[in-house]
Amino acid sequence: MPFLVRPYRRSRLVIASAAGIPLTVLLVAAWWVFNASLNKGKIEGKWSMFKTEGQLVRQGQFEDSILVELLRRQGLSQEDAEYHIQKGVWGGVGVLSLEFGKDMKLRFTVETDLPPFPIPGTDPPIFHGGGRQSSSIAGTYSLGARKDVMLKFDVGKYKDHVVKVAIDGDELTMTESNGIRMYFKKVE
Repeated sequence: MPFLVRPYRRSRLVIASAAGIPLTVLLVAAWWVFNASLNKGKIEGKWSMFKTEGQLVRQGQFEDSILVELLRRQGLSQEDAEYHIQKGVWGGVGVLSLEFGKDMKLRFTVETDLPPFPIPGTDPPIFHGGGRQSSSIAGTYSLGARKDVMLKFDVGKYKDHVVKVAIDGDELTMTESNGIRMYFKKVE
């Protein structure tokens, strides 16, 4: 009687294996659908920032912030940069633009109009300088699962920054890992 048991077990194995193939294909398809980027085809173009949000929860929260680094490169102190982010005060600091290229290249640019400053020791004061000043950070980006976008450039301690990007029509919201949110409008 043992010879009857063995073919029966083999046939169960074949049936179980055959049933597993469609299940595996279904699981892989579901994983792919639920992990696809929500930003594909929508993120490309130039965006202009109009508002920020952020709260200082712990000391050092801003040290790896993309936005703080850009503002410091424009000459703002760490404290001033943190103030502008926490209060959402963006007017008067300048224009921040963000450009995502179809070639997966990325550029953050800050432009400010600086007022002329008096030259020390002149009477009456002679003003010098001022005008438009610009600084930028260039890098690359890749789209991750759902809202995740990996930004690659040298800012802070890290070269790779994973941010959440939500696009609703012509508005883009970028949330850094430390909770700082930047709001952009589509320019081009």
